[in-house]
Amino acid sequence: HGRLYRADGTAHSFRADDLDSAWPSRPAVAAAGDRLAVSWRDKTSSRGEAAGEYGRLFEADGTPLGPSVLLGAPGHDGDRCVVALSERLALFFWQHTDGTPESWMRVIDPRTGVAVTDAMVVTPPGDRADERPSVDAHFTDDGATVLLSWESRAAGSDVYSIWSRRVDIDIVDPAGR
Repeated sequence: HGRLYRADGTAHSFRADDLDSAWPSRPAVAAAGDRLAVSWRDKTSSRGEAAGEYGRLFEADGTPLGPSVLLGAPGHDGDRCVVALSERLALFFWQHTDGTPESWMRVIDPRTGVAVTDAMVVTPPGDRADERPSVDAHFTDDGATVLLSWESRAAGSDVYSIWSRRVDIDIVDPAGR
């Protein structure tokens, strides 16, 4: 759930997810222009069912722009999910926990709430466990420069280090949407 406060101090509560059988946890939120983006992990796997990572877009007043969007593959477990938002890009990043953990990314159009990319791995491939992503983004008219940071450890090790990667995103749309 979320709560917005108007200029006069009155509160407006809204539900971020629309998943009646889910167990949402670890929410993250971003705001830009007249939109909000919320991401979360579904902990349903704690009860023996498949889980996942979700995102959803809202108008500034908390009205949903569409249904919750499953960010990764159906039935995959996930963990920390973070979001960065501009008026042209909603960037969702999460930790995939099936097998060796990796950080993944998906782009959603903040004006429609529709996913515009498939899920993609953004941490280096290999046998390292990449966990707990954090994101900072600098948006431009043509896209974004994103700094993704995460905890990483070698297989069989309990020693973590912090890794980062720059991700450049270009908006390629001849119609200017």
